[in-house]
Amino acid sequence: MTIRKRIATLLLSFLLLFVIGGETFLSAIGITASAETVEYSNVLDDLQKDKNFNAADYPAKADDYSLQVIQIAEGSNGELFVYVYQPNFEYTGNRASYINIAFQDQRDPEAELKYERKSLTFLNSNGVFCKYLLNNFTVKVDTVRYYSVAAIYRSFVEGIDKTYESIDMKQHVKYAVGKLWTVCLYNNVLKYGAFNIDTVDVEITASGDIYYSDGVPGLYLSGCNSHYFAFKVNGFDVTEIYDADVTYNLIPYWERALTLSPTIDDSKDKIIVESKSIYSEEEVVFVADGLFGKDAHWKRIQTVSEFLKDAEKQNKSFTDSELADINKSQFVFRVAESDYRITFDTYGDHIYQYYRLEDSGVLRLHFATTSGVYNIGAVSDLVGTDGNSDTKDSIDPEFFDWFKFAVFILVCIFLWNPISALVRFVYSAFETLLSWILFILTFPIRVVKRFARK
Repeated sequence: MTIRKRIATLLLSFLLLFVIGGETFLSAIGITASAETVEYSNVLDDLQKDKNFNAADYPAKADDYSLQVIQIAEGSNGELFVYVYQPNFEYTGNRASYINIAFQDQRDPEAELKYERKSLTFLNSNGVFCKYLLNNFTVKVDTVRYYSVAAIYRSFVEGIDKTYESIDMKQHVKYAVGKLWTVCLYNNVLKYGAFNIDTVDVEITASGDIYYSDGVPGLYLSGCNSHYFAFKVNGFDVTEIYDADVTYNLIPYWERALTLSPTIDDSKDKIIVESKSIYSEEEVVFVADGLFGKDAHWKRIQTVSEFLKDAEKQNKSFTDSELADINKSQFVFRVAESDYRITFDTYGDHIYQYYRLEDSGVLRLHFATTSGVYNIGAVSDLVGTDGNSDTKDSIDPEFFDWFKFAVFILVCIFLWNPISALVRFVYSAFETLLSWILFILTFPIRVVKRFARK
């Protein structure tokens, strides 16, 4: 056999192995395919494998934008699929965006429970049923897998969904799930279990940014934005929050003062936080490194009264409408901080550089009530901020006193010569005027004396 024939035979054998082995071969050499290149089974075909499933129980409704998670399932290549009932999907095509999920058993008090915001990729649909892939996740090899699902989200629809005036941006709308799915392999067959779990409803009434300047407000062009949202807890009489899982993205922006058209700054990295734990004792410290800069510190988790007292200490005030919405809440989470600065281009135009908080909300709450302690998944809208400070900065009275004194001293220094010259001129003029007055008043006396000598 010639060398050419041997090479051809080897290539044909490799191709045959690739075609026959397909998925097993790809898996063996570590190649994975994306959702765009893999053909997944249809959502309705999957759901009908459950003998208890009845499609008639899920009618289409043109004005119903809700989401309901029917089932989750593990794929043969380590995927996790989410099956969702969406009553008006045929009319709107509105897709689910995120899911709030923990990979521990929420019922277990010893579990280190951690909820995460995971994005979803739409795979296919059939009528009101949609199938999604959980992104950035591979099924674990544990004997029993746990999937605690607190909530699922879709994008905010203007004119349909309600919001508060003081929420800068409401981006994703919550729908409670409150289900735990368990999966295990028994006799080479995957066995699923489904259980109800508690969730806590969190209602965000305000979101925004508070700016802390490196120096005198209005004079210094750099500082820090503290991103926050205020919320109330529905259904529980919460007396204290110990810790929580939150989520957010920090997206860099820049805009010119002349156009005020925000543009994503591609020169900086986006910060994506699927889950972050915050604690009641956690404190943030801002160090102002500019002239007459004022340091600040605050707790990550605050009551509304603590939040407003901190703002007052820093001489920051809210508008009446913002204050009203904040006071509708019980607690405030100061979830993140980011840089804010103003620079100038070659033409002298101001360029604002800042970060926006996006897709932020509560994933889990560990809290106390008058009747007990809970550590459960949260159902919270995902909101954002526009990067512009909600508060107005007033001049620190202490700084203002020093400023007035300094101005007085500077005026005295710079105007000493002209003022002293003016004083000498006025004194000389007054002296001359006084001498003339004395001369006039004493003139008759001098005349009388002169005649008396004669």
